[in-house]
Amino acid sequence: MIPTESQLLEALVAHEALVERCARGELTFAEFAAAYDNFYVREPLDGHESDAEGRALLQRYEARVAFHRDIWEQVLTKVTAGDAWPNAAGRIGHDEAMRRIRELFARHAASRADQQGGQ
Repeated sequence: MIPTESQLLEALVAHEALVERCARGELTFAEFAAAYDNFYVREPLDGHESDAEGRALLQRYEARVAFHRDIWEQVLTKVTAGDAWPNAAGRIGHDEAMRRIRELFARHAASRADQQGGQ
């Protein structure tokens, strides 16, 4: 559990930077996965271990948390250990994982730009 707002923001920024580096091709998928370390579930960003205050904090940053939920659900839970056996039971290989990360990052970056422009 991330106990403070500053710690949550620090973790979000650090992990968004990892996704960006991967999307830009600065990290291989294996390097990204090792560094990202299943962030969404490791730091229970779904709030299942949080008290009311923690859930309110996660709700305040819902768009940013949702981005990491998407990385978890659309990429990390689907990828195989390599490019062997993609498409078996909905699994994807590293190339498809990278494509999805680029797509998710582009959507996230556009959304953040829209939010910042509207402030």
